[in-house]
Amino acid sequence: MSIGQNCTAENNTINNGGSMTLGQNSTAKNNTINGKFTINNNSKVIGNIVSEGVSLANGANNVIVSNNQIIGDIAINKNNTNTTIASNTITGSIEVKSSGNTISGNTITTTDNYAVSIVNTSNNTITNNTLTSSEKEGNGAVSSGTGIDNVI
Repeated sequence: MSIGQNCTAENNTINNGGSMTLGQNSTAKNNTINGKFTINNNSKVIGNIVSEGVSLANGANNVIVSNNQIIGDIAINKNNTNTTIASNTITGSIEVKSSGNTISGNTITTTDNYAVSIVNTSNNTITNNTLTSSEKEGNGAVSSGTGIDNVI
């Protein structure tokens, strides 16, 4: 399912491994997506259930992902900035490859080595999360790589 620009997708159910791509300046609210979810620029994702992870499209900035249940990983790619991931329940991990993002108030549980990995980035804020990975908990479940000025 592809949602155009400046649109709202609300109360939909996508089954059988289908996916949702959210257009720029759009909102996805209270959907059940039994597949992958891709988010574009200036979009909001609120109160959804996603079963195969979330990724931000190339150049997707100013994205808000809050109050969702997400099974699978979240990818914040190197051309994504100013992303806020807050108050979600995530069974998977988050990989951050860009700068200027906020990850706060989430419960993240994963079988990976780290719940959150930040790779060669700066100025990210990762606070007030409950983090559990295969071997570590709390701030120990964050891999800070070679980044600078990240707040953990």
